[in-house]
Amino acid sequence: MFDGFFYYSNSEGFDLDGYKYTEGVVSSRIFLEDLSFLRADAVFEVMEAKELIVFHEDEHLERLFNSAKEQALFIKSVSSSLDTFKEFFKERIQKVLKMNGNKSCTIRVMITGGTTWDEFKSKGPSVFIMTRPFKEPGFNEKGLKLLPVHHQREFPKIKSINYQFAERVLRQNPTYDDILYLKKNDKNNREVEFSWLDGVLESSRSNLFLINNDKIITPNEDILHGVTRDVLLKLAEATGYNVETRQISWGELSLKNKKLSQKSEVFLTNTTFFINPVRQIGDVVFPASSATKILWHLFAKYREEYYKE
Repeated sequence: MFDGFFYYSNSEGFDLDGYKYTEGVVSSRIFLEDLSFLRADAVFEVMEAKELIVFHEDEHLERLFNSAKEQALFIKSVSSSLDTFKEFFKERIQKVLKMNGNKSCTIRVMITGGTTWDEFKSKGPSVFIMTRPFKEPGFNEKGLKLLPVHHQREFPKIKSINYQFAERVLRQNPTYDDILYLKKNDKNNREVEFSWLDGVLESSRSNLFLINNDKIITPNEDILHGVTRDVLLKLAEATGYNVETRQISWGELSLKNKKLSQKSEVFLTNTTFFINPVRQIGDVVFPASSATKILWHLFAKYREEYYKE
């Protein structure tokens, strides 16, 4: 059940102020006739908020704007410029936040293909803004277990609702917490499951970081650049860490790699768990996450100060 809800539809002829709210009750027909439900045609963002303050709202909305543009989801009188787009969403996000009554919540903003009459086409996109209660996560001492797989999302720069591949793989491998996407290197024809030259990309919903020999390394191409990722990179650089944004090869994560320090650590970042240590990728086991925990506290302190401003 949602605490706050906003729905806007080009296809139903609403003007920019023609929004309607439903507190906790959403007509099933709205979803069942929408292309997001029928065709997974939608882009989205998840943001965190405390009362009326949204964590890095501008960055999230800019990424949503770019995702919608790449997906050709143009909202009438809104998508003409980034400034207009931000103004439209900020106003409506504030209205939904005032409804929800939660001091901490997540905000899910979706731009969908819209209501359809033939299960294929629509007259224009629809917008959904929903909030849910959010319990701030602590540091995950246990860590995550990732399954490496050869896969690259079809449109890496788009934050799409289509997680079909990841959901299928995780149902088939229920002992894993998430999957790690690897980009297959076509130049290596050896009959091995994974080549040292395969590129490490991202998990199904998070960015990956490697800490090795006092360096913090994260992939930079063929991935979705997360807001938490970008915030952490700036924090780490400002604090004096040696940061590299470049391709990470599968060989860099291998137990056979002599350049991989015994103290090397891997972690993921996203909006809902901030920083989450990885204990295992396939057969590779990583040590206790002492350096990752320091970064977690660094991010937590920054986040706390952000909400005080």
